Amino acid sequence: MRRHAQELVALAPDLVLASGSQNVAALQQVNRTVPIVFLDIVDPVGAGLVALLKQIAPGMTQAAVLRDRALDFARVAHVNRTATLPPITAPHTGRTGQPLRLWRIVTLTGLTIRHRDLISTLAARHRLPAVYSYRYFATSGGLMAYGPNPIEEYRQAAGYVDRILKGEKPADLPLQAPTKYDLVINLKTAKALGLEVPPTLLARADEVIE
Repeated sequence: MRRHAQELVALAPDLVLASGSQNVAALQQVNRTVPIVFLDIVDPVGAGLVALLKQIAPGMTQAAVLRDRALDFARVAHVNRTATLPPITAPHTGRTGQPLRLWRIVTLTGLTIRHRDLISTLAARHRLPAVYSYRYFATSGGLMAYGPNPIEEYRQAAGYVDRILKGEKPADLPLQAPTKYDLVINLKTAKALGLEVPPTLLARADEVIE
């Protein structure tokens, strides 16, 4: 990934639009001059994923974060009032081992996106409720997804691209948080896990997969 980032920066673009923590990190390592407009950087704790898990699985006492070993998610390994969040590392090879039984929250990385079918299948096999960051995880069989609406994110990013190309300094532009979040619940998966989704949570859902 670093090599691709170097090749991209070598083209001397006016700016780079990057999606995902890995891509942004790679670009930052090789570049200090080309502006980077980034999106799809998800904070699972700040996004409220723990609270959602507690609603759909009230008996949960511990939650773990599945992450890519290449990324630093140390900030999510803290204790709040409702759950413990130890970071669980996903193997780069896609193999799974003992840590699987602790998986609860799946972060958005290239690794988890590529292996989302495997992750949702294993979560169902081991009867583990899990919450994901984007809709396509739920449509792949995940229990539920809660995260920024991707269309809205790219609209925001396009606005920053326009402003930078018109001469505004990237350092003067504030970091924007997503303005629209989507909650998608897969009822088929919930039933397979023996979970009853509360009506209040269903009422909040933007999409229910049956």
